[in-house]
Amino acid sequence: MIPGKRYTPDDLLHILWRRKWLILIPTVLAAAGTVAYTRTLPNQYRSDTLVMIQPQRVREDLISSTAQVDLTDRIQTITQQIMSRTRLETIINDLNLYPREREA
Repeated sequence: MIPGKRYTPDDLLHILWRRKWLILIPTVLAAAGTVAYTRTLPNQYRSDTLVMIQPQRVREDLISSTAQVDLTDRIQTITQQIMSRTRLETIINDLNLYPREREA
């Protein structure tokens, strides 16, 4: 570019057209390299959930002492139910996860 010269949009398009291979080849190579790299990455899945446990709302004098359950026991019970084999197998089959591992 010449200092002090005013370029019109047509001049800029003409410059870009003359340099099309200088622009196009690195762009295509970068895109192809990115696609090839992402194909080699392993699939990773992450899931988070928030479980809100509310305390009992019944007065304690109305409940027998055997019916009262500690909060940590309730969380442990819920965790065991969610992480049980039958529940996880249902999710894996519904979402078609790990197809190669399930074939064996």
